[in-house]
Amino acid sequence: MKKKYIQAEEFDKKFDNGEDVLEYLDMEQARRPGLELKRMTHIFKSLIKHKNSFLLTLSFLSRLGKAQIATPEDMSRCMIYFFPVSLILGLTITLPFYLGLGQGHPFVQAWIMLCLNIYLTRGLHWDGWADIWDGLGSNTQGEKFWAIVKDSHIGAFGVIGLVLGLSGQVILNHEIAAAHRLGIIIWATILGRTAAVILAFSGRNLLMPGMGKYFLQGATPKVLALNLALTIISGLFILNFKQVVFSFLVLSPGLLRLYNLARKQKGLNGDFLGAIIIWGEISGLFAVIT
Repeated sequence: MKKKYIQAEEFDKKFDNGEDVLEYLDMEQARRPGLELKRMTHIFKSLIKHKNSFLLTLSFLSRLGKAQIATPEDMSRCMIYFFPVSLILGLTITLPFYLGLGQGHPFVQAWIMLCLNIYLTRGLHWDGWADIWDGLGSNTQGEKFWAIVKDSHIGAFGVIGLVLGLSGQVILNHEIAAAHRLGIIIWATILGRTAAVILAFSGRNLLMPGMGKYFLQGATPKVLALNLALTIISGLFILNFKQVVFSFLVLSPGLLRLYNLARKQKGLNGDFLGAIIIWGEISGLFAVIT
């Protein structure tokens, strides 16, 4: 629409008389003072919040981030960053071997891979794995089950679980190193953390006191969908369709077993998340046999 033009004196007169003067104003060029600055400030604050949440997730799941003091609200925002953190972990574990460390000695490489994984994650997930094995082996329910799971001492079934899990990872790591398929290690670290998101989403109504509770609160449909999508895309990029499907098939019974156990015990805590991360990693490593 073509703009109409009048003299300033006539414009002032119309305005003073209360007449409509909008047709004489170029609204397309109108600007609210300070609005652009407010928008930039909002964007900057949002970026800072995302950065802080990512660094908090990195520090909680690994030694790669600096330890931080966090509020429950901060921790509830962490799960959306499980994928990038797991990707960084996988790349960090495999980088020395891409550079030639232990070349020609697959068993040595397999052992070092496991050691790096445990060191970088502080053994946090293996602790949950052992606790859940102790709880399962006790065949108890309710308060007795939770007392065993939360006991700082390891029992016979916890030892059995650690032996099976650790030896299984070394054997699978050996096959991967021997076949020069290090991408599977990266895939396994990603699948493990995504498995935690799936379990957390499934059991978000089974909150228990502790840090795991705050992570569970962040397991929203959006977080689940984003992590799953990124995991599948990365899996198809690193591996192939058959290997990705096979890994999820191996993951499924362990995921279902832990979910049913959580329902039976009327609670889901950080030990469950640690246990499913270990099973998820093992499931991803199984891609080497396909």
